[in-house]
Amino acid sequence: MDKNKPKPISIEKELHVCPQCRYDDGFHTSFVRLTKDICKIILICPSCHARYDPDWIVEIHSSPQRARRTQRKKTV
Repeated sequence: MDKNKPKPISIEKELHVCPQCRYDDGFHTSFVRLTKDICKIILICPSCHARYDPDWIVEIHSSPQRARRTQRKKTV
């Protein structure tokens, strides 16, 4: 199997242990854009860097208000 291709993974009661190296403090998350508004979530083990696909899809909604950087006014 391709090292960078995420392996399918299912979640029974809880998922925080890497099946490959047994690291037990959870996963990093990565987002793979499928369309402008849809991303797939990939879990990455912080220890061995194995990648897992729990088959989660999220909708991304960007608001111009949130995207704009705000500056604080200086107080004298």
